Amino acid sequence: MKLKLQLKIILFGFLFISTSNIFYAQSFHDEVQSIFDFSPQKLTKKEQDKIFPILDDFFKKVIANKSDYLEPLREELKRNDNNPYFYYDGGILLMEISNEPSDLQLIADALVKTDLKDLNSKMYLYHLMKLSIKGTDVIDAALHIYQDPSFQVYIEQHALLLNQGECLKFILPRYESDKYVKKLSDIYSKSDSISTKESIISLLYYSRNCEADKIIESIKTNKNEPKEIKTLINITQKLNQKKRKSDKKKYQKIRSEIKTTLTRISDEAIYELNELTEELSKYYNCAN
Repeated sequence: MKLKLQLKIILFGFLFISTSNIFYAQSFHDEVQSIFDFSPQKLTKKEQDKIFPILDDFFKKVIANKSDYLEPLREELKRNDNNPYFYYDGGILLMEISNEPSDLQLIADALVKTDLKDLNSKMYLYHLMKLSIKGTDVIDAALHIYQDPSFQVYIEQHALLLNQGECLKFILPRYESDKYVKKLSDIYSKSDSISTKESIISLLYYSRNCEADKIIESIKTNKNEPKEIKTLINITQKLNQKKRKSDKKKYQKIRSEIKTTLTRISDEAIYELNELTEELSKYYNCAN
């Protein structure tokens, strides 16, 4: 009888904790829904100034009580029914209270749910690079850039204006190319934009692998492709006419150098990327 009573008490305790967590999580969800009930792109400067103090208070509260808010914040970023802007700002907040690799990946994954027109494009690009340098896979978040045809970044220090594809040059080549080549091909096949297609051809060239070469060749032989695309392909293929051999060790060494080069955004980094990509072409042979 005494044992049964103890078991009931333990069970009641678990139920109480579980129910409390559900109510707490729902309360936090309601707060997120209430605070992030806006789209920055639709606000005037005056309206934005009114919202900033509210966001600051929310950030301060979560940071000061991170042990309570860490798990609810994670759950909110996993959900799909929050305001698009929350998935950016909430990710920034999570980065303030956690540096766990799984949380950094959650932050990157949440970025795909943002509306890029709500965000500062330069800050978005730097955010991608920061996460990437920490070892996070930001490929999908980077390709999300194609959702906004007007996306571009101006780097004042170098008088450098980057369009979609040029922004992605600083991100995608940091990864093994087999992780993103198929994704680029899928975006290409669904796009009617010449500029988007041109940027993808360029990125496929920088990827330097056999699958990318096959995709480029299949696009070239497609009678329905625009003349501009075929002209660009001819240019990239001429750049690729090197004496080739398979040397995985040298190939990976150059890949590592590219990754190091792309830790900064500058015209010099692009020049170095071009040189390293040209060198990379010598050390993979699709005939083998």
